[in-house]
Amino acid sequence: MISFTIILTSIFLYSMIFQLSPNDGQIENICALNLLITVLCAIFVAASFIFWRFNKRLKSLLEELDATNNRQHNQDKLIALGSLARGMAHEINNSLQPVLGLGDLVLEELEKGNSQRHSQYMRTIIESAERSQTIISNVLEFSTQSQNKTETLNALDAAINSMHFVQSIMPNTLIFNIETQDQETLENINIEIDKNKLTQIMLHIIKNASDAMNGKGNVKVEFKADHFQDEKSQSAFVISITDEGDGMDAETQRNVFTPFFSTRDERIGLGMTTVLSLIKDFDGDITFTSEKGKGSSFSFYIPTV
Repeated sequence: MISFTIILTSIFLYSMIFQLSPNDGQIENICALNLLITVLCAIFVAASFIFWRFNKRLKSLLEELDATNNRQHNQDKLIALGSLARGMAHEINNSLQPVLGLGDLVLEELEKGNSQRHSQYMRTIIESAERSQTIISNVLEFSTQSQNKTETLNALDAAINSMHFVQSIMPNTLIFNIETQDQETLENINIEIDKNKLTQIMLHIIKNASDAMNGKGNVKVEFKADHFQDEKSQSAFVISITDEGDGMDAETQRNVFTPFFSTRDERIGLGMTTVLSLIKDFDGDITFTSEKGKGSSFSFYIPTV
């Protein structure tokens, strides 16, 4: 509206100039009016530019607000899923108690009757139930740890402890090849991190690796000291996880961190979104390479202290 008014005013003033005769002694006024019109045009151009910049910034702020709201919505869903998982774990753990108790009683009775074959069957049942109970106990301990408990830890110890937890709940058909580059150096490297979040990151990535190989195959886990792959080149503790699955096509690679994107119908598609969020919480970074038919490799970088 302001710009339109300036244009109309300029046109009006300019038309008045042409109605004046040089014989009227208005030459100086004509020059002054020409200067005024020039100034008004400059004001119009400046105002248009300022309006364009303001509109662009406003649009950017609205997009940031929308992205923040989406992240909060996704976070609420993750919290709900976590609560559901804890409830399920408690229920399953409770149902295992009579299985273990009665299994012990039946085993005692079978051993008294010298039924070797049935005793072995029952022993296998009890061992399986005990393993399930161990897994559930680990999950419960993992899910009830306090949030945002950041502490300074030895990098290698923290990674190995997280790896032990992940191995305990992965199928026995997965074979883990753990490699440590320059162990003496790693033993003297510390990181500032929430060990619960570190375990979550490794769990999600290895779970994806397991899915890519249908729960069976080799997973290479490598620990090493390196630097961030950016202009700062800050020192970092790096964990690389490589599978021998089918790899990812171009679309999957573009959407690997997109919320609710999954190549499997039975999956919710929040695993790698959670990984990225957790890594950013401690100023880390993650990279990956993948080739269709040749597997995938994820490397995440944790700043050293």
